[in-house]
Amino acid sequence: MGETELSKKYPWAGHKDLIEVKWKQEAWEGLELPNFSATALDGTPISVSDYRGKMVVLNFCAKWCGFCEPEIPYLKEVYAEYHDKGLEVIGVSLDENENEIREFTEEHEIPWQQIFDGKGWKSELAQFFGVTKVPSQWLIDRDGTILSVDTGREQLSQLVKWTEATRIGNMIPDFNAVDVDGKTVSNATLKGKVALLHFSYIHQVPELERINELYIKHHENGFEAIGFDVGGWWRDEEEKLRDFIRGENHQGHYIYAEQDGKHAAVGELFGFGHSSLIGKVALPAFILIDTNGKVIDARNGKVHSPEAWATRLEKLITDNL
Repeated sequence: MGETELSKKYPWAGHKDLIEVKWKQEAWEGLELPNFSATALDGTPISVSDYRGKMVVLNFCAKWCGFCEPEIPYLKEVYAEYHDKGLEVIGVSLDENENEIREFTEEHEIPWQQIFDGKGWKSELAQFFGVTKVPSQWLIDRDGTILSVDTGREQLSQLVKWTEATRIGNMIPDFNAVDVDGKTVSNATLKGKVALLHFSYIHQVPELERINELYIKHHENGFEAIGFDVGGWWRDEEEKLRDFIRGENHQGHYIYAEQDGKHAAVGELFGFGHSSLIGKVALPAFILIDTNGKVIDARNGKVHSPEAWATRLEKLITDNL
């Protein structure tokens, strides 16, 4: 029914009997990763409970998998960028030959721990989590929530960036851009204001009408709205975005941040990069920040009830002005 809040409030029951209950891995998204213990290839004991407070990539892979090897550079890139900020990777091998997974690990200079039980597709963890394909890269948030069970290549980095940038209480990344009317928009210009940052295909967002209403009603009291066109406006044609905004009399700032636009780097700060069209961060996406630039609220994906969304958003705005 589109009520994602209710689905999280009343989650599915977990595994009661592994033999009788076998989920597909997609069913795990939005739930909490259950604690499990295992032993890594080097003999190090691994317990998921030790990783609480960190983001974790659970990487189901195998040497014999032709699609797994091309994912390694992307995974290593995310690991290198975020490991010092609290991201860990745990590999789960679906190989049957220990020498092969050891060779694979050494060949690609994989720095994270690898779990191996030699059972291939019958791996206890693969069976428990309903894994039916490799590679399967699961992203688990700091509180243990499973954010995605099928995130590959650039999508992984995008989802990590979005999750970190929109964490409640975090400062949004520093950015500096010029809107379609030539006005500068940055963290500094938003200081002291409650601001809504929204990312989308600007010409396809029904929520703009609600945003306009909120802007007109609360702008004089310190509310600002900044729209980022990140998802495929007419390529390299900022003028068309400007004409659309002016023609529809949309209020606030609008920034051309599509992947070939001059402000593409701004979109990338929040996880909207060169694969926005097939990214894991669904559009439209919204971030509400307080007068100090800290995140008050964030969400992404279709708004099923624009009226209820706008009502909730307005309360957050007025509570923080």
